Amino acid sequence: MEFKFVTLTPDNLASEHLSCIIRTKKAHPGVEAKRQWLAERLSEGHIFRKLDAKEIR
Repeated sequence: MEFKFVTLTPDNLASEHLSCIIRTKKAHPGVEAKRQWLAERLSEGHIFRKLDAKEIR
């Protein structure tokens, strides 16, 4: 089985699923805090790659 990975960028960060609070459909402040933290790290040059979970369901 071949897995697909997604590289998070400032352009796709808002639309990509983050690996936290997977079971809730409600907005959660922790998810937005994680997105903000990641946005700051990406602007510093960090690279965040994740498994595309939609591909393995």
